[in-house]
Amino acid sequence: MKEGHENFVFSILLVGLLLLFFNFVGFGELTGNVVVDSGPILADHNAVIDFEIIPDYWIEKVKTEGLLIQFPGRSHAQQLVGDFDQDANTAYIGGLEMLEDLDSRYQVNIQCDPNNLPSSTGALRFVKGQYDGSNWGAGTGQYECRNDDDHYWSTNSGRQRTLNSGTEAMNIGDQFDASMFGWSFHIIREGLKGVHDEAGNMITFNDERRDAYFSALDEFRLNALGTNYIYGTAPTDQDTSTPIDECGVDGIRVTQYNQDIRNEAILNNGILFDQADIEYHNSNMQAPTTEHPCGEGSSIEIRHPDWGPTSNGCAHSNSALCIAKAKAVWWMAARMVGWDGTIECVDDDHCGTNISSDLEIISVSNNGVLTHGQNFSIVGIGFGVKDPVAPAIWDDASGVDINLLWGGAVPRNCGSEYSSYEINYTNEINGVALPHDKVGSYIAGAHPMSYSNGADFNCGNNVMLWDTKEMNFPEDFYLSLYRRADPNWQFCGDGADGCTTFDDNYKAFDYSTGNGPYSGTNCYTSYHDYTSYDDGASWTTSVHCGWQAHWGDSAVNPYQNWVKTEIEATFSKNSDGYYQLWDNGLLALNFSHQTDMQPGTTRTFGIGGYARARSANNWRYFTDIYLDYSHARIIIGNQPTLEASTIREIQIPISDWDNGNGNLITFEANQGSFGDEETLYLFVIDPEGIVSSGMQISFSAIMVPDCELTGASWSELQVEEGTQVSLTVNGNHCDSKELSFELFENDGIFGNDEVVLDYLPANV
Repeated sequence: MKEGHENFVFSILLVGLLLLFFNFVGFGELTGNVVVDSGPILADHNAVIDFEIIPDYWIEKVKTEGLLIQFPGRSHAQQLVGDFDQDANTAYIGGLEMLEDLDSRYQVNIQCDPNNLPSSTGALRFVKGQYDGSNWGAGTGQYECRNDDDHYWSTNSGRQRTLNSGTEAMNIGDQFDASMFGWSFHIIREGLKGVHDEAGNMITFNDERRDAYFSALDEFRLNALGTNYIYGTAPTDQDTSTPIDECGVDGIRVTQYNQDIRNEAILNNGILFDQADIEYHNSNMQAPTTEHPCGEGSSIEIRHPDWGPTSNGCAHSNSALCIAKAKAVWWMAARMVGWDGTIECVDDDHCGTNISSDLEIISVSNNGVLTHGQNFSIVGIGFGVKDPVAPAIWDDASGVDINLLWGGAVPRNCGSEYSSYEINYTNEINGVALPHDKVGSYIAGAHPMSYSNGADFNCGNNVMLWDTKEMNFPEDFYLSLYRRADPNWQFCGDGADGCTTFDDNYKAFDYSTGNGPYSGTNCYTSYHDYTSYDDGASWTTSVHCGWQAHWGDSAVNPYQNWVKTEIEATFSKNSDGYYQLWDNGLLALNFSHQTDMQPGTTRTFGIGGYARARSANNWRYFTDIYLDYSHARIIIGNQPTLEASTIREIQIPISDWDNGNGNLITFEANQGSFGDEETLYLFVIDPEGIVSSGMQISFSAIMVPDCELTGASWSELQVEEGTQVSLTVNGNHCDSKELSFELFENDGIFGNDEVVLDYLPANV
């Protein structure tokens, strides 16, 4: 650039042949505001789903502020805060501490007496007790630090106790941020098993008691400024000790009054903990259909069959429901401290780890219109370094010899009788269709023989592929694949036609010490199935190691359809390890801590695994397997955020992940199950697991060529100042494409003097 010239960079939209006319104009700046929803906060089944997208910033803010919630109640309240009946030796933890055990980020501290809370913060805090004027504890005649409705809202003395509790908390310097009553069977049960009236007598919940509950919360808010008094719906399960007409008058009553409570919360822009709505939905947070206890189409909202029976110390239910309610509480707490409920960053300082302002996709080649199997590039910032760029293994089942990609695979060497069941690439067999039309085959193998017929590791016991690696701990890992089991799977543990035992021993992934799966100490991920491919019960996943075990949330039934499974992990000798598993975009397993405690550095990663049930029908199928020892990857999803995407297709990086400054990636497009012209979103995940914002893209079966510029010329090369000139740009395939160019001014004035630019594109 010559001295005295001023340089300006412009972007223009190309429409065929373009004429630009220049004079001089000014430049301005646009600003915008983030609008935060000021409406009610409704912690219902949607909160359980959105728990997964709470940014880490807001989780930490809940803890650093030491958010304090008072939660007096009876046995159902223990589903969240546990049992304090130490003297009876029946103490157990509730869903909040269960969730903390699964993921240490969700620290909680629960006490009966707020004086026993630690002075330091660092946790979401709960107080179970009520202050009676001299000490914290339970209502008269109660136990386990329980408090009934007449000790909180339904009688004058109870309301006074609630106000006294708020005052005493302020006196000790730890004001309640919120308080809510922990309902039990108060609405669904009748008469002497129901709720207290103003005089303290037990009656059936009615309109007057509903209005008394609303009035009590209004009174609390008026007299205890600074504390949020939270609305709550009542549980909807049947009391086993007192028969309930759940599909009749009792179910209708609890449905009606829970809806009234929702309406009141919404009308007053309040906070609602809607446990009834959570109970009504199944473990996948879907409304019941044929499994509704009152019949398909019933409008009665009672607890879904997925949530019973009582197990793992969760009052009146199973641990899955306790954890689901705890997730809703954390979502509610994050909203209370300022989160707006979206995954997007509020500002540069309020970003969760799922979104990074330093990682950005600027453009995708060919204007974001991709074609399966073709190469495209991504331009952006902050992609980091991925070396090697290509994954360790990409197997779309198009090969001829499975051993060319994998360290090993079984079943193999089964002998002539069972050779047709050996694992291999194959076209469609057994009536099992491909997962999508972009692959022409899959990998298949079976468990055809029982122990009595000579089954062993190589034939019968396992259907799996594996890769072995020398580890440099901590070591990152990522896996994506389509997998399924045969819909005609025989669930007999003995493998006999006359089935005498059913077996749910079905392992899906393995992490082993040594050269091969199941050698030495190993960790296996298991899917706990039932007795038929269409069993309506919840499917769960767990991981078991020689030194630890973790149970996850609901998984997807692999016998009914293809399942897209992803695993992201860091295998570490220290506490920074973690393991996450998604089925169809839903997080089914998530824990963090030390993930390798064995000597040596040789590790084997196995896909598939052992099954005890044996039959010629017991086939497993795999395809589109992407295995890599890096978190860095490219994914296309069906929603604007990766967390919300229920269909995710891995893309295949081939070169240029780091061209010196981490701003260019070249990849092969993998359309997978997506259709042409769908609105989709491309995400780049960097080596630290940070996810970019989504860039909108689509697929087309026809490759659209890139814009090709063929020339550009000015109408005049030298003119007097103020003369209008034009720029002509020629190109092929350039409609609606953007062109960046530089314009130099030479007016004889050195430095950055004021310049005006005016342009008017011609309509050509």
